[in-house]
Parts: sequence; structure tokens; C-alpha cells
Amino acid sequence: MTTVPTGSALRAARRRDRRVYTQSHPVLFGLLAATRHRAVTRVGGTVLVHGSEPYRQALTRIPLNRTAAGTTGGGGRRGKKWGGG
Repeated sequence: MTTVPTGSALRAARRRDRRVYTQSHPVLFGLLAATRHRAVTRVGGTVLVHGSEPYRQALTRIPLNRTAAGTTGGGGRRGKKWGGG
């Protein structure tokens, strides 16, 4: 039988998760906190998105360079062998 966590147990788990994530990626979470008032923010080649609808729009409207260096398409275009570099 599975027990359902109480409200205080859920709050403690969220705090623990937040602490683990912010300590492992401090710059990322700092940027997310600083840009949370904007739906979408571009930082260089990186796009920070807040919310499910802006996320869907970013996935479908931002053009991708599928033949750039370091991508699967770029490796295939140059005839690069997989795994060996």
C-alpha cells in the first residue's frame, strides 16, 4: 500500500529539489530568475522560455540550423563516421 505524502512532506521535498538544482546549475537558475518576467529571452544562442505556450512557440518558430558543426546533420554532410570523430 502506498502512502500519500502530506503537505509538509511535499514542501520539504520541493525545497530539497530546488536546493539540489540551484547548487548544480547556479548560472542557469540565476538567468531563469532574472528573466522570469519575460515569456522568452534570447541569451546569445540560448533561448530561455517561461510557460508552456511560449515553449511550444519557441519549439516551432525558432529556425534551426540542421547542418551546423556539432549537429547530426553537419556530421552526416561531411561524411563523418559515428563514434570515431
